[in-house]
Formats: sequence, structure tokens, C-alpha cells
Amino acid sequence: MKGSIIVRKRKDGSVAYLPKFDSGRDPKTNKRLQSYGQTHSTKKAALQELRELMVSVDKGVHVASTKLTVAGWITNWLESLEAREAMGDMRARTREGYSNWLRLHVVPTLGAIELQALSKDHINRLYVDLLKSGRVAKKKDEPASGLSQQTVLHIHRALYTCLRAAVDDCMILRNPAERAVAPKPSRASKKVRRASTTGDAAGAASKALSPEQQAKLIDAFRGDPLYTLVVLGLFSGLRRGELLGLKWSAIDFDRQTLTVERTIERTQAYGIRLIEAAKNESSVRTIGIDRATCDVLRRHRAEQRELALKLGVPYPIDCLLFAHPVKRQPAGLFKRDVDFNRPVDPEEITKKFARGAASAGFVGFTLHGLRHSHATQLLLDGVPVHVVAQRLGHSTPAITSEVYAHVIKRAEDHALEAAGNMARAALRL
Repeated sequence: MKGSIIVRKRKDGSVAYLPKFDSGRDPKTNKRLQSYGQTHSTKKAALQELRELMVSVDKGVHVASTKLTVAGWITNWLESLEAREAMGDMRARTREGYSNWLRLHVVPTLGAIELQALSKDHINRLYVDLLKSGRVAKKKDEPASGLSQQTVLHIHRALYTCLRAAVDDCMILRNPAERAVAPKPSRASKKVRRASTTGDAAGAASKALSPEQQAKLIDAFRGDPLYTLVVLGLFSGLRRGELLGLKWSAIDFDRQTLTVERTIERTQAYGIRLIEAAKNESSVRTIGIDRATCDVLRRHRAEQRELALKLGVPYPIDCLLFAHPVKRQPAGLFKRDVDFNRPVDPEEITKKFARGAASAGFVGFTLHGLRHSHATQLLLDGVPVHVVAQRLGHSTPAITSEVYAHVIKRAEDHALEAAGNMARAALRL
């Protein structure tokens, strides 16, 4: 196999260097095929690429030349994700996230560039522009503003994943996003980002309620349709989607346990739906629930049965704990449409809770704060981190330790104080 460097003079008088090499033989004619690399301004860079290209041919991983654009590849890749979603290998929400990041922020700027010509410099310039003026103005007279570093980091991860698939499919030799300079959020936002991978970003940023505050909040919701959800969220630590995805078959009153195996998902493609697959393997779990919470759940089920009786429909053997049984009808129309397995809108529940909490004096306290309060109280009471992690559905105790590092430090301070009291008593100091 042969390779060489072609020297070319540009219009401005400068010199450019182009790698040229044998890339195999035509399977039909058996004639030698010659390919070219990218044009470089230095001979050293051209030689470096030439060596890499010739090695790739030797290893059988050489990338054939193509005119496919970045936009074209993104379209192809997103279509492959739809196939993975159909096979149950990907969540619709994950696919929609990739699609939104790439179509809204990458394609308009980099879409026309040929995929094989895309460089880290193109990507770096994109990130700089997004940080300066990436946010689309909602009003005509409103000036464009920059995206946050965290948002641009999300875009980087989506682009990196997309281009990594192009490498796997031998469309490009290397992933240019791998060498691009991704934004580095502040230390505080890193904690929130890590928490977001477990669904705890909102809780990590909110204040945990003390036992006295928990009692006050519960009293404020007595008689409210959200009362049972608030109680269960506070004393189980479940995520919002997990709470709304619970069915009565998941509750074992005799053993006082609760099994998480479903969640509510809201996507552009399917709207609000109940899905069997949880967030990750550790999310499918069985946890204990106290007797008082079990009593609240029994009363809630009795209220559901009474509602079914009033509506004149049979009560299902198994249904959602928190359902939207009666479908709203347009004004002037009445149609009996009762379904105790119709999921509620998660965002609507979040807003209703926020309004109820604010009226009780907890302004800014979120629904996810119930989960945060549960975990915080357990850690302060000395429950081991690995037990709290299992209860929350974290994949590893390390995630719990990072999200709740400040709480663990407070617990350690209490332990040190208790040890000091024991030492002084024993030593009679």
C-alpha cells in the first residue's frame, strides 16, 4: 500500500498539504482505489493524518468517502433511535431529548457541513455561540441571550453520542466531539447534574422539612385530594412518576411493603402514559411502609370505592392509587367515561401541590422536596447510606453520598458529639 503528500498552492500564495493513499481495490474491476484525506496547512499535520489513514486501511476500519452532511447523519441516527424505542431498548423521553438538543441547536449551525469534514473547531465555535446567544427570544423585540453552561453540556453529550454512533458505523474515523472543549459547570451545578441522573435534582436544590414542618404540611393538606399522595411521598421517598404509577397490587398491607415497578411518563409522541420499565434496574425495588401510612392508604382505597359507587361503575380489582377516573368533556356535552387506570398529568399535580404548600407557608417548596425530606431525615436519624440508597432507588450508595453529602456531614457531627459525651462520662471528665 502506498501513500504520499500532495503539495498545492492556494490563491493567496500559501501552501496546503493533502494526504493521498491507496484504500484497497475495487471489488468489481480489481483496480487500485485511491483516497484523500483533509487539506492541512502544515506538512507535519498531513503526515500524521496519512499515517493514521494507512493504519486504518491495514486494520480494515477505513472510512470510505461520503458527501453525507451532519444534518443527514443526525436524521439517520434519530430514525435508528425510533427503531430502538419500538423494540423497547430506549425510552421515548430519552429519544425526544436527543432530538430536541440536536435539531434545535446543532442542525441550524452545523447541519450543512459534510460529516467527514466536521472538526472540533466547528463544535467549539458552536458551543461559544450557544453560550453567547443560543437562547431563542420569545418576543420579537426581546434580544437573544445565551444558554447556560449546563444546557450546552447537555447538547455536547447528545452530539457526542450521535457522532460516536457514526464512528461505530464507519462513517467517520474519529469523533470530533471527543476533542471539543465542553462547558464545565460550577461545582454546585455538578451536584445538581449528578442528582438529575437519579431524578433528584429538584430535591437537591430544595430545603428539607423538619419533623415539625412535615406535620404542619400534612395538616395543611388534610381533606385535600392530594393528602394521601403527600403522606406517601413524604414517608416513602418515591419519585413523582413512581407515586403516580403505583397500582394497588403493589401494596402488601399484611407485610407492610410497597413495590415500585411502574412509572408515569409524559412525552411528545405518546402524551401521558404508564410504562412498566422503571428508570433503571435499581428503581425496581420493594420497600417497607409504616403502619400509619398503611392506614392512610386503606382509607384512600375506601374513598375510591365510594367514588366508583357514586359514579355507578364497578370498582376494578386492580387500579392506580392516584388516577384521573372521570375524563373531562367539552362544555355542553356529557359522556360517561370512567377509568380508574387513567393516569393523571404529572405537571398538573406538581402545580397543585406547589399552590397548596405555598398557602400553608411553604413558598417555593416542591413536590420533589417530599423525597428530599424523607432521605434527609433518614440520614440524620443514622440510617446507613446503603439502606437509604436502596430505598430511594439509587443505582449505588455513592450517588446518595454525593447528593446528600451535606446531610451526612451533619450526621457525622452528631455522632462525634455523642461519642464525646460517652468519652467524658466514662473518663469522668
